[in-house]
Amino acid sequence: MCGIAIVAAVRGKTPSVSPERVQDMRDLLTARGPDDAGFWSDGQVHIGHRRLAINTPGHNRQPWLLDGNEPLVLAFNGELYGCDRLRVELERAGRRITVGSDTELLAHAIAEWGADAPRRVRGMFAYVAWLPCRQRLLVARDALGVIPLYLAVTAGEVIIASEPRAILGHPSMPIEPDWASVTNYLNSLRTTREQFTLFAGMECIRPGERATIELDGESPIVRRTTWWTPPAEDPSIDEHDAAGLVRETVEGSVSAHLVSDVPLCALLSGGVDSTIITALALRRHPGLRTFCAGTELEGDEPGDLTIARAVAAELGSDHRSVPIAKDRFLEAWPSMVHALGVPLSTPNEVAIHAVAQALRPHAKVTMSGEGADELFAGYGPPLVEAERWIAQSREGAAPPVEEWHTATFGWVAPSMFEVLLDPAVLQASGGAELCRASVRSAFWRCGDPMRLRTHLDLQRSLNLASLLQRLNTATMLASVEGRTPFADVRVAELAARLPLALHYPADLPPAPHGSLQTATLPRTKRLLRQAFADVVPRAALIRPKASFPLPFERWITDATAAHEALQCDSARTVLRAGAIEFVRTRTTEHWRLSWPVMNLALWLRRWWG
Repeated sequence: MCGIAIVAAVRGKTPSVSPERVQDMRDLLTARGPDDAGFWSDGQVHIGHRRLAINTPGHNRQPWLLDGNEPLVLAFNGELYGCDRLRVELERAGRRITVGSDTELLAHAIAEWGADAPRRVRGMFAYVAWLPCRQRLLVARDALGVIPLYLAVTAGEVIIASEPRAILGHPSMPIEPDWASVTNYLNSLRTTREQFTLFAGMECIRPGERATIELDGESPIVRRTTWWTPPAEDPSIDEHDAAGLVRETVEGSVSAHLVSDVPLCALLSGGVDSTIITALALRRHPGLRTFCAGTELEGDEPGDLTIARAVAAELGSDHRSVPIAKDRFLEAWPSMVHALGVPLSTPNEVAIHAVAQALRPHAKVTMSGEGADELFAGYGPPLVEAERWIAQSREGAAPPVEEWHTATFGWVAPSMFEVLLDPAVLQASGGAELCRASVRSAFWRCGDPMRLRTHLDLQRSLNLASLLQRLNTATMLASVEGRTPFADVRVAELAARLPLALHYPADLPPAPHGSLQTATLPRTKRLLRQAFADVVPRAALIRPKASFPLPFERWITDATAAHEALQCDSARTVLRAGAIEFVRTRTTEHWRLSWPVMNLALWLRRWWG
């Protein structure tokens, strides 16, 4: 992984900031790339790059210059997989490959296929390619959104970076809230809303999206298109074939993701997803180090640390526990908001960052199980609620889907906005209706809400990119690359083709005589569990999903920094006095309200005091 910071002016102009200033913006991303710093400029486009050296460490400096009749300059963040195949394909097309690094291969792919390059490569990536002869920037992000990328257009130039804080390092970039995105965050904990961010004038490149930015006019012209959409469900695939396809595809993805010239490890929580990844990785790396962050107990049940140790012992990994106590959580949370410049989405980010810090002396790369829940129907309660809404809708007794969804799954229901937010802020945000409209639009893109499959597709569309983003930012803050074999384009395409009834059966089949395997599997991620029943220890195979492994709802009552932030001028300008007092005095009792509001207060204090 790496960090990108670019300022590009239109033809005949120079950027409004010096090369030194762009390098300062780049160096705000040093944690993303502590191993090397690169810079290139032709007077019109300044390109800064920070590198975390993973593959071909000594031969992959960026920005990468590709000379020829049409020169190209590339800034690339991420990793490509299947590079041997890609190299053969490019050489057959007449391309002369020298180093063979994924960066060089990507540069040739863009030169050969232009805007179609994202379809021709496999990996997790965000890149910007400058084609000076065409006065054009080509920008793209991987299919599922593993790697983030942001942009802003100001007077006569465009700013592009891997994180918002680098764009906000540009002196012409106003630091103002996008109030509609703020209310969306309160409801969903997502820091982006479609292409919009929490900062006015700053947008993100969406998962599976590419952009062509023309610089030959008076101002930059940004044209966005979607390069990836999931395939349609294929009802002809039966259960027997499906399990084999899942096994083969996931095994292939894990193998591809294990390519590294530096030490790697795996995150192992003891759940089925991380256990599958670890078990497959151990075949290639016996004695692989595994790490788990969390607590020993979750109420009366064993916590992640306890279960992960048992699973690791059965698998044979070299396991380390990273306990997260209350004091550590309460110290790290506001520090992360300040460092990243955005509120946290879920408390898990603190645990992810803590485990990344713990593993960094041993490895630069960690494998993780993110993505399985969204692709293979791992969230049982939301699907049960969706089944209930569909049944009620058929009887004419259910509210509109967007109203139901934002109220049922929201942290702060839109109906609460009026009592929570200052009237001027509420009006500027568009209020409850705009928040609901965003969800309505997402449903429209995914399909008919009367089909349960649409609700699973919505989880992928809305939740997966946010999940991957918080893994990326939390690990990269510790200079660790997180890899997600489930969140791979080939795995995602297979999961989309498989009938929903195989992922999440309506009725559990009877137990085969003398067998406990199928009969005792949970309804969620049914097919994934079946495909790996012989690989995963039983404790992990049947373990239900645990949403938040930290008892943060009890801890945040003592979050001094967040309570102080609630009293700051910026928070008092945005939040009603009664709402602040309610959160301050009833923090744990109403933790679903308190968590997003306290994060918002920390974010407001970070930028506006």
